[in-house]
Amino acid sequence: PERAPEGWAMVLNYIGGSRDWALGDMTDEEIVAQCDRDVKQVLLRPEAAGVAPKVLGVRVWPKAIPQYEKGHGELLAAIEAFERKNPGLYLGGNYRTGVAFGDCVAFGVDEAARIAGDLGAAGPGVKAAEAAAAVTA
Repeated sequence: PERAPEGWAMVLNYIGGSRDWALGDMTDEEIVAQCDRDVKQVLLRPEAAGVAPKVLGVRVWPKAIPQYEKGHGELLAAIEAFERKNPGLYLGGNYRTGVAFGDCVAFGVDEAARIAGDLGAAGPGVKAAEAAAAVTA
């Protein structure tokens, strides 16, 4: 709501992926045309057939989203075991909790609280609030 002018709708498109490498060879104009065709087909809006999209931007990240391959769970278990063996080492990123922005933010908040608690438990002189502020800075 309120992200597009009256009479318009904002649509964000993600295309490509590990099984669609052809996107990397497309021009921005070709990407826009493909997204426009796909959106119109999915929305089934005949009245949109003659309406050209108002493009706000095209971003291409050839290696943007990690692909969780077979064995990813075992990799995560190994990382967690390594962290347990190395107190004070904290590894984070979208490979742990998912690539969605909300998932990354939630993980960051939870991880900051965990680190703050660990630092607070480390002894006098370290305040949890200061530790959390240092982590999020």
